[in-house]
Amino acid sequence: MTEQQNNLNLAIAAEGECPSIACGKTQQYIVMATIRAPSYVASRRAPLDLVCVIDRSGSMQGPKLELVQRTLLFAVDSLDDGDHVCLVSYDNSIAVEFPLLPMTADNKARAKAAINALTPGGSTDLCEGLVRGIRELSQGRKSDVASVLLFTDGLANCGNTSESSIVQSVRKELGLPSLAESSSSSSSTSTPTNNNNNTNTASDEKLKASDKRTFTVNTFGFGDDHDANMLKKVAETTNGTYYYVDQEESIARSFGDCIGGLSSVVGQNIVLSLDAATGVTIKKVMSGFVTNAVTPSLSYEVTIPDLQSEEKRDILISVEVPATDEPVSVFPVLKATVAYQNVVSKQHDSQFTLFCIDRPVSPASFPPNIALDKQHNRIIVADALVKANEFGKNGQLTQGKEVINTAIQRVEESVSKEDPFCKGLIDDMKKCLKGLQSTSDYRSHGQQYMNMSHSAHSNQRTSHSAWAGQQEYTTSNREKTRNHYMFSS
Repeated sequence: MTEQQNNLNLAIAAEGECPSIACGKTQQYIVMATIRAPSYVASRRAPLDLVCVIDRSGSMQGPKLELVQRTLLFAVDSLDDGDHVCLVSYDNSIAVEFPLLPMTADNKARAKAAINALTPGGSTDLCEGLVRGIRELSQGRKSDVASVLLFTDGLANCGNTSESSIVQSVRKELGLPSLAESSSSSSSTSTPTNNNNNTNTASDEKLKASDKRTFTVNTFGFGDDHDANMLKKVAETTNGTYYYVDQEESIARSFGDCIGGLSSVVGQNIVLSLDAATGVTIKKVMSGFVTNAVTPSLSYEVTIPDLQSEEKRDILISVEVPATDEPVSVFPVLKATVAYQNVVSKQHDSQFTLFCIDRPVSPASFPPNIALDKQHNRIIVADALVKANEFGKNGQLTQGKEVINTAIQRVEESVSKEDPFCKGLIDDMKKCLKGLQSTSDYRSHGQQYMNMSHSAHSNQRTSHSAWAGQQEYTTSNREKTRNHYMFSS
């Protein structure tokens, strides 16, 4: 493994499935590029901008709205005076209850009064409420780290109500291309198409491209009746997270997990460049993130919105390595470069690593790379969850179960099957199977389980900390903040 890290910079490393392959023949080979964030505990963290979009339709009456109110009241008390908060509420009408203002003592009192004054009303114009929240943040943003948080328990039943129209409206408000024009994919395995507008691979151009400030949209779905498919698609538009609040008391855990992550962001607007060495061709890039081909088969870029303290992102690259006439002790395979905005230093930075392998006549026998195999299993599971959920959505429950069972079998037969992470993946998939037993099971918890799990395993970020397969994604700041909110709720 090769690795570079300097103080609070992101580290880029690469490793392969084995240290050497024979020189005399062309072979398929998998490389894993890993971007890792340092552990960072600041005496004063970076300021946050939070826009909370709250469903106050009639179905939120009672414990649901009361729990959201209690959580937000506690959040306001916990924020620093450099943080900014905005409150948008909606039923069949939209209201900016509190504009985006710093959390001074006076403004905290005003924000808490606005939270306490929320009362349930009529229908659910989710689309316009969310679009208004995005607009408030886009126009009034003050801080580098920012997010829109959507809280809802139901289905949109006025205004734009279809999943596609809501997602298109969100993309339009964010200035993103329509779904028909976008090259992004919800699958974790992608073979990207060429992007003619992205052909310059110079490091300074990458840093310029990453200068645009982005923010996430995180969605919180309560109970059995919300549209999990839509909420997850809205969240993944910005690589945010969909949280399934399966029990009313879970809101404190989910919200604390989200805030703990947002308050520990160390790198933003991350671009990972993958450049094949001479003679090597890239066959497939396996990633849950937007991936573009700069030069097909030779050069690709993976866009990752942010990394939080202690997090990592593992990208698998399938390559074809050419034969050589003679043994080569150091054979270059792939250069991986990460360019990003360092939130801690307020500067742009880049790191790179050149991955090489040994090309002897007769390679020695090596044990399998367990770390790489674990991430391959994660990608298998993430892809299976997307496919199974689509079958469930279309009422094809048998096909959905077959997809999940096949993925379980592949993990159980893998070389990393005894690793606790892989055992957790199997446990998560067995829970998802329970949501494919009947149409009512799919609607009440199957779609929620599969969307929540895919969000976590595709992004390597927790969406439900109680699930076994997500334990490896937990960071100390997320756990600390999550516990802080849970014990105070």
